[in-house]
Amino acid sequence: MSEDGGATPLGTTGPLLGFVRSPRWPRAVAEVAPGEAVVLCDGVLDTINDERRLFGEHRLVDVLRSGPVKSAAELVERLDRVLLDFQGSEQRDDVAVLVLRRER
Repeated sequence: MSEDGGATPLGTTGPLLGFVRSPRWPRAVAEVAPGEAVVLCDGVLDTINDERRLFGEHRLVDVLRSGPVKSAAELVERLDRVLLDFQGSEQRDDVAVLVLRRER
């Protein structure tokens, strides 16, 4: 995620953390400039709302592109609010989000 709110998917996935004894993940290389962030998540794309619709990658990208943030915590809070609003009720399943933001 760029400092101005732009988002570029890395497009890589792998096994669940802690689920496989000796996991291997595909490599992804991204140059992260000052003010940019890398967002890793699990359970976000498959969050389901009351109408049984998936949150999906397009909604995640919309959240990431919805404007700049001042911190990694602010981005996580924004995504959490959007996910709760999307579900229309309390969280039904586990969601993990890790934001690594390079400071200036």
